[in-house]
Amino acid sequence: MKNTTIILIGLKTIPLVHPGDDLSALIINAAQNEGVQIDDGDVVLIAQKVVSKAEGALVDLSTVTASAEAKALAAQTGRDERFCQVVLDESERVIEIKGRVIVTNHRLGFRCTSAGVDKSNIEGGGTRFVTTLPKDPDASAVAIRTRLISILNPKEVAVIITDTFGRPDRLGSVGLAIGCAGLAPMASSSGRDLFGNPSTPEIARADELASAASLLMGQGDERIPVVIAKGAFYVKSSTGKLLDMLIDEH
Repeated sequence: MKNTTIILIGLKTIPLVHPGDDLSALIINAAQNEGVQIDDGDVVLIAQKVVSKAEGALVDLSTVTASAEAKALAAQTGRDERFCQVVLDESERVIEIKGRVIVTNHRLGFRCTSAGVDKSNIEGGGTRFVTTLPKDPDASAVAIRTRLISILNPKEVAVIITDTFGRPDRLGSVGLAIGCAGLAPMASSSGRDLFGNPSTPEIARADELASAASLLMGQGDERIPVVIAKGAFYVKSSTGKLLDMLIDEH
């Protein structure tokens, strides 16, 4: 019988992350300190910001020279021209501008604001440094999962890297997956509905779990960058990639 209970546990004692930190070890240590047991089959959901920091995906704005395009974008949005340059560097294209909001297609294919470039929750208040998305979020998830499993052996877990994206058809942001390892990001059913009719929906399982974790992670000073999900239904996969879910709009 399918599990009817999912437990989400936010880890709140992970220290501020710096480039080169062993993020997997920090997660294990925080779980032990908080009395949280990571079990076989759990899903470890990790906020993009700490992954980017650990990987050194930081840009020093003092080293950025704005192009004419970035200066024009800054004049239109009221944003720092160096910030705009990083957005352009991370973007495949700018789709739309709404006031200060820059809607982009990220170089990886994500549609998001400011190409995922972010100045929040960074030492110095983002006046000098900004973070970018990991170069390859799926590869990042694989590396973190491999390290976690080496520590947790023989337990195996799945890993999802999460971020919050705005949506073009409504206000507000929502937690979504940008990388995963150990699970199929999509879940399909080959069963029937309550009335015996064929029902084969495809569910974005990784995104659903990312959204649930976002409820605990928050966007401000919550300091919960990692959530452990217990009892979540997913299909195990050693080859599942989040980027395979993206729709090519070209």
